[in-house]
Amino acid sequence: MNDENKSTKAGGRVPNTAADVAEKINELYLALPKEIFTKNSNTPHKHTSESMGMEESNKIPNKGTILSKAVTYVETLQNEIDTGNRNEVDKKNEILGLLDVMERQNIAYEDILQDIGISKDNDLLASCTSAELLLKELLDIGPLAGTDGAVQNGQK
Repeated sequence: MNDENKSTKAGGRVPNTAADVAEKINELYLALPKEIFTKNSNTPHKHTSESMGMEESNKIPNKGTILSKAVTYVETLQNEIDTGNRNEVDKKNEILGLLDVMERQNIAYEDILQDIGISKDNDLLASCTSAELLLKELLDIGPLAGTDGAVQNGQK
């Protein structure tokens, strides 16, 4: 395998030996919150270090446990992001409903939107969430990856 094939999009090396894999799993362990490896106090039976996947020599979880807990943690984070995105869309729709009521009652609201730095057409009708815009801006990943980042109504 040549050096070009060992690079990932983020610029890191792809591990190619057991030692490299072990090192990456250790890095993953260090990056994760340690609470995800603690015993669940709500569980009625007692866990041993073996059932928690702990290696006796250094009391850190074994590789399988680290990978399993990391996947669960990432899934939990993704669910939290999804919930946040749904809440954001719900709030935008609520605001749009209120603006429509104001418009039907001939109540001016443009100055209010300008004061808080948003526009009805660009910010509230945007088909992307703030999380998607940040992913594009910071890492160029997500639904807007590879685009100029401009959001048009009805399009991602």
